[in-house]
Amino acid sequence: EVLQTKEAVDAVDRTRALAILVPALAPAPGRATISYVFGYQSQRLAAINIAWVLEGEPGAAQRDALLAAGTQLTGELVGHQWSVGSFIRGHVLGPGTLVMFSGRDAQGGGVEVRLDGMGLAMEQRIAGADAPARPSVWVPAPSGAARLRYSLVSQVERPDVYRPAAGSF
Repeated sequence: EVLQTKEAVDAVDRTRALAILVPALAPAPGRATISYVFGYQSQRLAAINIAWVLEGEPGAAQRDALLAAGTQLTGELVGHQWSVGSFIRGHVLGPGTLVMFSGRDAQGGGVEVRLDGMGLAMEQRIAGADAPARPSVWVPAPSGAARLRYSLVSQVERPDVYRPAAGSF
């Protein structure tokens, strides 16, 4: 069952997108939005983004369910043969934001699994190899919504977006 569909044009990169809101989509809980993004020049499918958003102030169990879903998606990606240096795992971007997995294939396509609005156990880095290990520090989730995003992009380095002509401003 589709709850809503919406078509839009991005004002900056001039790509078209079709977003579909569905009541449920495995593996994460709650409603999901599936967005199909079409390139500016080619008008071909350039990206697929799936977002599960828990609005308001989700509880610990709801946030844990998002984490479990992200872990499942990440586990499926880790099983592929990625070239050395073409992927990262467990990269903290800021308070409550974790890139669980980001990878790029030999053809330039990319995939990312990202959590926002999550509490994180942060490892404390210590300078020097001889320094004693220190326990992790728990950084609670920021207030507000929590989100799991799964993105597939056809060309990470050469996106099909509008580019102003050189010297046009």
